[in-house]
Amino acid sequence: MTQDLIIACVQGFFCINLIPTIAKGAGREIPLFSSSTSVIGLLILSATFLTVPLFYSSITCLLVAISWAILLYQRLEYNKLQ
Repeated sequence: MTQDLIIACVQGFFCINLIPTIAKGAGREIPLFSSSTSVIGLLILSATFLTVPLFYSSITCLLVAISWAILLYQRLEYNKLQ
């Protein structure tokens, strides 16, 4: 249980740190490969945490994956405008 809370807190911190980047629309500056591999990797980790079971870690990992997916979407939209 302690490990679950520690991992969840750290990932929550990562998610909070991505909020200003999302709000500024700075996703267009993040490389496509970095954002896409982050989304895929975090989704795999989230599913893995569920099997352990580390439920809080899985939820926060999913939130970080969603944050990266938003940045990926911003990048793809910026590429369409170019």
